[in-house]
Amino acid sequence: MDSSIQQVKERHTAELMAMPGVVSVGLGKNRSGEPAIIVGVEADRAETISSVPDKLDGYPVEVEVVGKISTQ
Repeated sequence: MDSSIQQVKERHTAELMAMPGVVSVGLGKNRSGEPAIIVGVEADRAETISSVPDKLDGYPVEVEVVGKISTQ
């Protein structure tokens, strides 16, 4: 049975969040309008963006620069 995008996100969140510069992992749509895993990064750094995979378990991954996230 194939995993849902939610299950794939949950399975990979810890490893994605452990990457330097990654500040969030969520779900959304890619530029083509398909469901995607959205990885938020603190800054537009090539080494961070290139370390994030293009796909996870067949689902597309999009990187968005969201800046530093802090609690309020």
